[in-house]
Amino acid sequence: MRAQDALLASENASLAAELSAAASAQAAHAGAPIFQRSGSGGIPEPAAIGVWYDTGTREWAAFREDKATMTAGESFNVLVVPRSSKSVFVQRATTANIAGNFKLINSKLTNGNPRAELQVTQSFDPGGKGGTYNPHPVGVGYDRSRKRWAIINEDRAPMTVGAAFNVMVGQAPSNGGKSSVLTTTRSNQDGDTTLISNSQTTGNPNNVVFVTQNWNPGGKGSTYNNAQTGIWYTGTREGAFNEDHSHTPLKSAFNILVFSS
Repeated sequence: MRAQDALLASENASLAAELSAAASAQAAHAGAPIFQRSGSGGIPEPAAIGVWYDTGTREWAAFREDKATMTAGESFNVLVVPRSSKSVFVQRATTANIAGNFKLINSKLTNGNPRAELQVTQSFDPGGKGGTYNPHPVGVGYDRSRKRWAIINEDRAPMTVGAAFNVMVGQAPSNGGKSSVLTTTRSNQDGDTTLISNSQTTGNPNNVVFVTQNWNPGGKGSTYNNAQTGIWYTGTREGAFNEDHSHTPLKSAFNILVFSS
């Protein structure tokens, strides 16, 4: 991370230690893709969140894309995939692959496949090199005309040139997670939360869930949800929620990846 951002690194030192404890044991090098979403610590974090690699300490950390101080007590679910593959890879936004607020993905696994389920996390400096902020909540969407998936800024802001993302396609690379699509309806909406109902999470406070917003599952519809999303356990059920406490729009959708314990 650049020298002028040293204050941010200092403010997030304790969080970096927590994240690296889980990640560094598995991540043998800076290029290991890491996926995270807010956990159930009871502390909302409304800013867009990403991960970055500190080449000095050799530790990964979660950070706020708006450069503000991380909220004390925030928690994160962390998934490390030690090696990149056809299913797990890094994408970087360039002038050639940006279309408005979309960063188009070119992958044989996703091209022409509107039913693909992707998990995405913003990555400040893949491989410990460079560094680009994208202070916008992100999700994925399928461009029907181009027949390609894209990473999108949910606030519809133009995609940042140089922004990078860790991408995982499907559940197989997760080594045990089960993927599905969750859609916000009147029956499962509770204010800022879309409740999850399945045997893996209901009545199981020890489950671990990752979530990525999906603009148009199966290439159908197009619902934006302009908020950073997180995960919390209500006491009986897991839910995906808007960290800024705004109501989740009906027909919002989420790719979820669940580990039962």
